[in-house]
Amino acid sequence: MLIASSRVVLAGGALLAVAISPFAPGDDWRLAFTISWYFVYSVCVLALVWAPVRFAPAWGLLNHVFGPVGILALHLLHRTSTSPFYIYFTFLVICGTLR
Repeated sequence: MLIASSRVVLAGGALLAVAISPFAPGDDWRLAFTISWYFVYSVCVLALVWAPVRFAPAWGLLNHVFGPVGILALHLLHRTSTSPFYIYFTFLVICGTLR
């Protein structure tokens, strides 16, 4: 539950940062769209974790695959070497260690 809550906070913070960014306010709509979907994914995972449901073993694999793919998409859409989304890779390493 800690990981799912942290994912929602990070995704919400990234969405807020893109929304109030002073750099190119409407130019990078794909980045905002991707972060919006990652935020929706994060909220859905948090809702599923709160529910008293026993998950299949494939759930962990799906979570481990979708996380890096979603964050890689954020990096590819941002197109700079000084991306503020590098903190997500640190988050993935910490999540992998906790699991």
